[in-house]
Amino acid sequence: MLASWSARKIFRLQPSPAIRRERRGSDVVPAMTWYPLVTFWQATADMAVANNVPAGHGHMHSSEVVDAWAAIAPPVGWTSRKTVLLKQIVGE
Repeated sequence: MLASWSARKIFRLQPSPAIRRERRGSDVVPAMTWYPLVTFWQATADMAVANNVPAGHGHMHSSEVVDAWAAIAPPVGWTSRKTVLLKQIVGE
C-alpha cells in the first residue's frame, strides 16, 4: 500500500501519485480507499508480516526481480528455461 514507508505520510490526505497508479491485486476490495492516519498504520502493521505471504502479494517480489533482470539485462546465452530455474531457486 505504501510504495515507500515514511513517517511523513502519516497525515497525507491522499495516497501518493505512485500508489494511485499501481495496479491493485485481484484480492483487494474495490472499495479500499485512503484514510489519513488509519491507512498509514494499517500499512505499517502490514510491513511487519508482508514477507510471509504468497508470491505476488505483500512484499514478495523475488520472481518479479528475476523476470525484470531477464528482460532488461539477460546474460549472454540466457534462455527462458534459465529464468524458470532461477525463479525456482529464489523461491517463487
